[in-house]
Amino acid sequence: MPTLVSVAIAVEAVESGGRRWVENAGCVGVMQINPRWSIRSRAALFDPTVNREEGRRILGYWLKRSRGNLAKALAAYNCGNAGLLGECGRGYSRRVIRLAKILDRENPQP
Repeated sequence: MPTLVSVAIAVEAVESGGRRWVENAGCVGVMQINPRWSIRSRAALFDPTVNREEGRRILGYWLKRSRGNLAKALAAYNCGNAGLLGECGRGYSRRVIRLAKILDRENPQP
């Protein structure tokens, strides 16, 4: 299993490639946070630091809901409860996990 740091970086890369933008569905910033999920204001989500904090908080929520199943948590991060049920987000999960594993190999932790 990849480290959670690598997973968070991979989510950011897959979601936005590091750009601060708003997608058609209204998701905001580098981790593409849906403002309805955030405890912060929509304007605050344009701050990359705030956006990353919220993204990690939301990912943590989905990890708890999925009982630690990273693939299901990532699918849910991508498309909500339907991801927990296996109805969507599988390709997204695979892309994030594959990138996180590459990041771990290229940046081994002591």
